[in-house]
Amino acid sequence: MENKIQLWKKMKQTFVIVLFYFVFMSVLYAQEQYFVYDVQHLEFDKKTNSYNVVWKKDSIKLDASLYPDFDYFIHIGKSSDYLKNIDLGQYLRRNDQVGFIGLDYQRFYIAFFSSVKKTPLIYTLKGKTMVKGNICDFQGDIKIDSLVLSSLSDHSDEYSFISELYIKKYGKEEYSHFVSIGVPDSVDKEIKNKYSNESSYDGYFKEKDDSLRKCKKPYQLKYNRIRDSLMSKGYKITHAYITGRYSFKENSVQRYSGILTGNFGFEIGVCYDSIHDKIIDTFKSEIVGDRGGNFSFYGVWLSNANKTNKICTWGIDEPPYSGRLSEDSASGWFPRVEYRDKGWDTYLKCRLEGNEESCKKEKERWWDRK
Repeated sequence: MENKIQLWKKMKQTFVIVLFYFVFMSVLYAQEQYFVYDVQHLEFDKKTNSYNVVWKKDSIKLDASLYPDFDYFIHIGKSSDYLKNIDLGQYLRRNDQVGFIGLDYQRFYIAFFSSVKKTPLIYTLKGKTMVKGNICDFQGDIKIDSLVLSSLSDHSDEYSFISELYIKKYGKEEYSHFVSIGVPDSVDKEIKNKYSNESSYDGYFKEKDDSLRKCKKPYQLKYNRIRDSLMSKGYKITHAYITGRYSFKENSVQRYSGILTGNFGFEIGVCYDSIHDKIIDTFKSEIVGDRGGNFSFYGVWLSNANKTNKICTWGIDEPPYSGRLSEDSASGWFPRVEYRDKGWDTYLKCRLEGNEESCKKEKERWWDRK
């Protein structure tokens, strides 16, 4: 009889775990399937003025007039060819993400230290995680599934990339003159004396602007020369969305370790050669994507000890799918005060109160703890 009761308890526990997993995955799928990140293919039907959008697990038709934003995206199927000569490691090695684990929104820390490119689409990453002060080492792979290029150039992307080229060609010191140079004091004093009468302020500011343009002119010409050279070769400065899957295994010898699996998406700036159909170079894009900003990971953590699943997500600026954890604010993302005791105390004190001690703790290199 006792054996039957124990068997029933085990079956009940297994049922609850399986039920939770399917409920979680169905909610996750419902939220994710209509993001641009997950587009597998996009075709425009001129006859019906509609887009045929093929997602990872679905296919739908959209009235083109209702979704003008889809004009901005072109799917590239041969991601491997485009990324063959590109190393994405510089974007993967970071420690500035914000995350949570579990339905109680316990704060989750993660830092990536190293990356090794195994193939154009597979990278091995190493790093550390921390929950409630417990630190675990981990190692695992990310597998890139798709790359989506924006068909629209953005001025901020253009400025970022050309600025990088300017620094490589002319040096940081000269670039600092380009972005911060002002009117020389002697010239400014002369203009002030000329327009000492308060009623002639307009003339003062106009002449100061003209003088500023003259000071910046040689630097601006160099900047424009780089930009014109790129455009003449058919290069487009834009940004790309990269999506895929990840699997990170924490050290099973360490306490409270497990396995992290799920999907990811991040955004980078690219210089695209439209004539030869290839990516020439990449850079850090100024544009920030949806779902917790750039560099979003969302999935589950599976305990090595008892095989229980917990939702686990992280991203830059905010964790994706943060639900009730998120506080609506025009000043940026931060967690609700009611979750302060779930590891968010110093974060809230730093962000909302400007507490110096808390801000110092937020900048701590926790991964260096012994």
